[in-house]
Amino acid sequence: MLQSRGVAARRTGFDALTKPVDEALQSRFPGLKGLVAAWDGPHVYLDLDALRRNHLSRPDVEKAVIEGLMKSGLVQRVYTQADLLGEAPAGDRDFTLFQRAFFQPRSAHLITRRGEGVPAGLDPTFSEWVARRERREPSAYIIGEREFYGRDFLVSPAVLIPRSETEHIVEALLPLLAVQPAALVADIGTGSGNIAVTLACEAPECRVVATDVSDVALAVAARNAVRHGVADRVTLVHTSYLDGVTDTFDVIAANPPYVRETDRAGLSPSVQREPAVALFGGRDGMRDVEGVLVATGARLRPGGWLLMEFGFGQEEAVRQAIARHPALRLDRVVADLQGLPRTIVAQRL
Repeated sequence: MLQSRGVAARRTGFDALTKPVDEALQSRFPGLKGLVAAWDGPHVYLDLDALRRNHLSRPDVEKAVIEGLMKSGLVQRVYTQADLLGEAPAGDRDFTLFQRAFFQPRSAHLITRRGEGVPAGLDPTFSEWVARRERREPSAYIIGEREFYGRDFLVSPAVLIPRSETEHIVEALLPLLAVQPAALVADIGTGSGNIAVTLACEAPECRVVATDVSDVALAVAARNAVRHGVADRVTLVHTSYLDGVTDTFDVIAANPPYVRETDRAGLSPSVQREPAVALFGGRDGMRDVEGVLVATGARLRPGGWLLMEFGFGQEEAVRQAIARHPALRLDRVVADLQGLPRTIVAQRL
């Protein structure tokens, strides 16, 4: 059984157990405290929320932290909160996730090895969940939630499951909102509302207009806005891109469908259960990327910013698409934690 810092830190010996890992972290990030969420022999679990408590940026720091731990020789493998929520085949991580859903979210001390069997009181629901996962139903749909940027979001088969890669949009956008805190932001293709709601939470003076072609998805987004207390600053609009929206925006964020239609057969069974309208961007995956660029040209104010996610192998096509829009200037391309180009930051001239 794992021990968590939140509960077991008060137990004799826990600090001594985690001290070597804390020292390894602090050698790279002086003053960093509380990043070790749990320790299980050679396995260390990191508390990603601690990054924010220490005023550190998750995408910028997480990879370096993991590399530092591995180089220290103190651990054999590092799991993050994203690992625990990942879309791996049914197995230990899903077993972990389901137990956490029954108890307190993100309580590492309740993580149990699969071999220990189903804890008393969890059946029959627990076994039903495991059976559904074995049929490759996404675990997020089974429990009805997915974590994004440190918050739990309601999800259903009507929306794309939020992914950690999309957090790079938030990370790149927040410094812009720090300069212009009362900005008007558009979130094109909001889905569960994870981007729109996160921005409204993180930047309490900004207002967000979130659009989607699916009224069912917008209903999920509305529940998430209420859940996180920002419904008064997130306006939901049933439309394609920004069609019919008359506002001029300071920032536009978008995670459009960008999977190539020709790649459909190669997707995992779990991913294929997600809504096709939120996944596929035409034969080359660029249909909705181009749609976002057109909407940006019409509704982004001069000097405003566009932040948009794109897919593997699409960087050059996205660069060329932006070049065809003379009103836009590509500022930079942001890589994900694997070093793969993932998000563009462009400015309206």
